[in-house]
Amino acid sequence: MDTPSAAIRGSEFDFQQTVTALAGTEPDEELALELLEESIDAWRDGRLGAARTALLRMYFASGRDETFIRDAFEAMVEENAWLLIAETLYMSERANAIELTANMQAYIHQVLYMAAADPQSKNLFEKNQKTPIFSAAAIRYDILNGDSSNSKDDLAEILNDPEKLKQFPEARLLEGELFLNLGDKRRAMGIFEEIMEDEATPEWIW
Repeated sequence: MDTPSAAIRGSEFDFQQTVTALAGTEPDEELALELLEESIDAWRDGRLGAARTALLRMYFASGRDETFIRDAFEAMVEENAWLLIAETLYMSERANAIELTANMQAYIHQVLYMAAADPQSKNLFEKNQKTPIFSAAAIRYDILNGDSSNSKDDLAEILNDPEKLKQFPEARLLEGELFLNLGDKRRAMGIFEEIMEDEATPEWIW
């Protein structure tokens, strides 16, 4: 049987091959904790392929335990490793971890928005460019990486559509960030104040 490490070719990650290699893995919380640390170390070193494999191994070693996964996410947040959370949730369209997202919509918006600032998030956003929930975060990713040719128009499309803005309230946060980066602190602060005064704004934004 192929070993999990065989699923890495350079920095690439082969989801299906790794799943096949891990089939039948017995739950082992101690191993899962070691793999959590291994994934964070690999991410910190810029070895995203290794981090992805460690994440998937961690998921199986945890016995797919939701409490463990949530605790792992908290550990990742402490390291500012938002990309690892996003990778865990969106390893594949058929990844079982996605089942955890059913009642976590606001949290996922936060995860993706924060992950957009990670220099290693290119593959995540490229492979999920047609996934609706990525819309606002993808705009942030493009802007932060210098590809703003259509990004500002895409952002304006959300901001000018009440229904889309309701779905992606983080678009206003991104608007404020843009004005702040452009040196218009007064306008940015005005937007941030409006966000904080709006009771409908998700807590993570303010």
